Amino acid sequence: MNEPTGKTLKRIVELHSLEDILNTFSQQKVKTSEVTAQIEALRAQIPAKMLRQHDHLRLRGKRSVAEVRNGVCSGCHMQLATGVLPALLRGAALQTCDHCGRLLYIAPPSPQPTDAPLVQPPATDAKPAKPAKSRARKKDLVAA
Repeated sequence: MNEPTGKTLKRIVELHSLEDILNTFSQQKVKTSEVTAQIEALRAQIPAKMLRQHDHLRLRGKRSVAEVRNGVCSGCHMQLATGVLPALLRGAALQTCDHCGRLLYIAPPSPQPTDAPLVQPPATDAKPAKPAKSRARKKDLVAA
């Protein structure tokens, strides 16, 4: 991903999570000045156009970012347009979902455990299937 684009997206994701924390603290009536200061510092580093889009979605009670999984936006579960996924992989610019307007990102692949045991199918004590009975006609039996 392009360095400035990647940093901007990371800041927006962090801003979103801090705003969620602030909402939780506000509901619990906990002192929120430290979180508010972090939010303001992040907002100063994000371009105004992206902030407007983020604020617009947050006012509607939605997430402003969504992960792309298998070519589908995780926010609205709609298939992305053909050119969006390659553009995200190139990292040339921030991409938005045409359906819900969320900023899109591709999460880095999670590391697979190397020493995980292989899953073996459970043993079955089922009886072997009986062969199908032949249904010979009376005419065939008489003729033989």
